[in-house]
Amino acid sequence: MVLDVVGELVKQFREGRGVTEAQRKRLTDSYNYFQLSNNARHSQLRFQIPLDIDMFREINEVIRKSPLVAKRIGEGWVPQNAEVIRKRTDDDRWVSREDIRVLDDVCTRFMTRKFFPDAFIRINMTVNMIRMYDTIARECNLPYKIVFKGGVMMRLIILEFLHDLHVNVRHEAIDYLSQEQRAVGVSDFDFEIIPENRSQAPSETYRQVIANSLYLLWLRKYVEEGIIVKGHTEGDRYDTTHHLMNTAWDYAESEYELRDMLQEEIDTLPSDNVLSGIRVDHVHIVHPERRPPQLEHRTRFDRRAPSTRENLFIFKKNSGMQQEVHVAPAYEVLRTLGVPKKLNEYLSPSMGCLYCTSNFHIGEHDHPVHELSMVGNFHLSRIKHAFYMYYTTKDGKRRIDRLAGEVIDLSQSHYGPLDQRKQHIYQDHPRPWTEYPILEVPGQIIRSYTLPALLHDIQDVLHHGEEMPWRNRKVLKRLVRYCVVLIIVTFAQHISRTEKENAIRTLISYIDDPVRIRRERMRKTKVSHVNEFADHEHMSMRTHCTESATCKDVRLYYGTMKKHLERLLDIMIRDRQADMRLANSIPLNAMFVGHSDQLVTNEAHRRVRCEFLRGRTG
Repeated sequence: MVLDVVGELVKQFREGRGVTEAQRKRLTDSYNYFQLSNNARHSQLRFQIPLDIDMFREINEVIRKSPLVAKRIGEGWVPQNAEVIRKRTDDDRWVSREDIRVLDDVCTRFMTRKFFPDAFIRINMTVNMIRMYDTIARECNLPYKIVFKGGVMMRLIILEFLHDLHVNVRHEAIDYLSQEQRAVGVSDFDFEIIPENRSQAPSETYRQVIANSLYLLWLRKYVEEGIIVKGHTEGDRYDTTHHLMNTAWDYAESEYELRDMLQEEIDTLPSDNVLSGIRVDHVHIVHPERRPPQLEHRTRFDRRAPSTRENLFIFKKNSGMQQEVHVAPAYEVLRTLGVPKKLNEYLSPSMGCLYCTSNFHIGEHDHPVHELSMVGNFHLSRIKHAFYMYYTTKDGKRRIDRLAGEVIDLSQSHYGPLDQRKQHIYQDHPRPWTEYPILEVPGQIIRSYTLPALLHDIQDVLHHGEEMPWRNRKVLKRLVRYCVVLIIVTFAQHISRTEKENAIRTLISYIDDPVRIRRERMRKTKVSHVNEFADHEHMSMRTHCTESATCKDVRLYYGTMKKHLERLLDIMIRDRQADMRLANSIPLNAMFVGHSDQLVTNEAHRRVRCEFLRGRTG
């Protein structure tokens, strides 16, 4: 009885009945009412990297003066005295990089779970990375911006969106998107350098890419030194306020956890996969102060442990009539560029735990796989974490292979006609990024894609990638994100809620019949993003399914899409708040995101329901 009365009061309050003008302002415009732009609450930024401005300026000056840096590595110059090797024939591994990538993905999930276990640490890492490269651009007068993108940013936006839902459906939505569909899983930190002039000369792009790879070497060294220093005393071990990452976890115990995760992934692989049937005996998490075990397993070069990973530059070099992929140690590349010995010796060495790779002109000579494929041409620098996997093959051979988990990706397009995907997004979104303020972090922002650009990015991956949408390697995860971002973008439109819901209903009806999708376009709705969503499905079906519109993969793809959209629409209909006003300028609220993040990642928190909810649903 009491719960019914409370429920009725809450309902009246939500509907605005019996509410004073001051209460209405607090409810409808709380951001301005509480003057949150002045950061009235305690900052959630736990730690700021002590940036070495003098070293950044020195790096910039060295790169600016180098006569080689404006030329293409592998063509205009090659590292002198470097032991450049062909990766294909000389790498010390049993399983190729392409085949073992599925296990690298497992290592990335494991590593982000350990080093970045909650939203606060992830926001902390993101803000520090943007702050670092913004500072470099400002101090060295460099004409570019750094933009955060990828799964972690999408997670933040989805969690912010979920917090705005009424409490009666919020937990259900969180459970559905996390526990059931894993749409808000964590991944590595994905950044992009965007020049102010996208028509700049290739020489300027090379200069920026190489300079930024050196700044990333500096960050890698700083983080790796922090991993070594942390954890020596009990007080220091559990203090995460003076470092970018969480180090309060046990390496030896966690190796069993990672071993089980890898075995679970291997057990799901098809029988014709080269990894199928192997047994993972042990996993070594590389750390400068931990020796790898000496077991009976061997590398392909008959070593009892792989050699320490180096910081590497990867580039293409003409060899006769074809191009070969070559690798050179960072020390030799920097020495050839004229980097002073003292600076080179500071940046280049790796202690084996974290290492950097800088890869030039990825996708440059790729050919479109199908009619809708769009190829890219970009440069990519990464910080990775090293792992060793000891395993037994189906025929009893005991082997060791390296694995790698990704920490940070920093990409930059080469632009021009060879980067079709980048051209496509700028054609539809001339300024695809925006700045998201963070309420509890004074003076700091997360610069990332707008909501429509995020939707466009997933759309490109599914419809303009190397595979058909329904055969994409990560189709299940990408499909649910595709649907939830569409819902977010739709309900951010300034039209009536009825028109938003009707647009999604029209789409659900349209995708119910794959034959119809191929045959005709969907009738237009009041939401342009929904119309474009349907147009891409029609385009893919007409291109790929001339005779097999009802094949198994297609039916599963559209059946799954329909299931997600129906469930999400039902949640939105049952949301008892007034019109949602999620806009591109929404501030990311670290407190709210952190709370929702706990609900997603912590089983105990997810199962907690207040007495009111239990009473209302019991």
